[in-house]
Amino acid sequence: AVIGYVKPVVGEAWVGLPDSAVRAQVGTPIHVGATMKTGPGASLGVTLKDDTVMSFGPNTEVSVDDFLFDPDRGDLKLGASIVRTADTA
Repeated sequence: AVIGYVKPVVGEAWVGLPDSAVRAQVGTPIHVGATMKTGPGASLGVTLKDDTVMSFGPNTEVSVDDFLFDPDRGDLKLGASIVRTADTA
C-alpha cells in the first residue's frame, strides 16, 4: 500500500527497493520497505499519509521499515533508518 508521496525534489534522487529504484519526481509513491536516496547537492521531501513531512539533504539514504496509521484504533507507528552516504562527486 502507498504510505506517502515525494513532494519537492532537487537534483538526483531515487526511490524504490534497493534493487529496483526509480528516479524520484514529485508524486512518486512511497511504500513500506522503500529506500530513498539523494545524490551530491540533492534534496528530497516526502509527505506521508498521516501528514508526517520528512526532508533529506545531500548524500542521504533513508529506508522506511515500518508504517502504521489507523488513528481510529490508536495504531500509529513509523520506523525508519537514516544514513549519510559518501560524497562521490
